[in-house]
Amino acid sequence: MFTVDNVELVGISQGGSFSGGGGLVNATFAGWAADVFFELGGAIENAGTSYSPTGSVDTRSLPTIDHLVVGPAWGNNDVTTAMA
Repeated sequence: MFTVDNVELVGISQGGSFSGGGGLVNATFAGWAADVFFELGGAIENAGTSYSPTGSVDTRSLPTIDHLVVGPAWGNNDVTTAMA
């Protein structure tokens, strides 16, 4: 997953293991989620959020956009992501 600044095109990414291996035992990957920072953070700290291997994106807060350089993306907001 990549989070990229819309203007400067700099950002961060995160990744991880999706199955057991490399010393991991019983590793599983439930998926990832993306939302506006304070909404996803609040969901994680309280009732929890939904994760999906194909992504669980709150498209009300993060509508689909077609960025001229990046291509299809979600955004134009203060995006944060989480993996489980």
